Amino acid sequence: MRLLGSEYRITPDQDESNALDHLPQRSTCFNKLYMDVRARLQRAYEKSKHRYDLRHRPVSFYPNQVVWRKNFVLSDASKFYAAKLADKFIGPFLIHRKVSPTTYELKDQIVIIVSNAVWMRG
Repeated sequence: MRLLGSEYRITPDQDESNALDHLPQRSTCFNKLYMDVRARLQRAYEKSKHRYDLRHRPVSFYPNQVVWRKNFVLSDASKFYAAKLADKFIGPFLIHRKVSPTTYELKDQIVIIVSNAVWMRG
């Protein structure tokens, strides 16, 4: 059981007079402490990754595919605008090109309605 890091003795005891004799011992204690912190950080990273990966699904889009974009808005009291009432997604948009594995360049999809027929122009 670990109690407030008491097993990591870094400073020499009060009755010991020469501090230079304890440098190798302090170095060893710091190395143990460093390795313990490193292992704990790695374990925390793996747990966090596992929780994220449970709900993540890989998705990839191709050019000219129709998508909806998430709408990021802020409330503005001076304009009497509440962000929680805004649309969560806006669109539709067309994928123009893939910039990186997670970033896409979008272009507007213009919809023209003429005599009950729908024409889409990109």
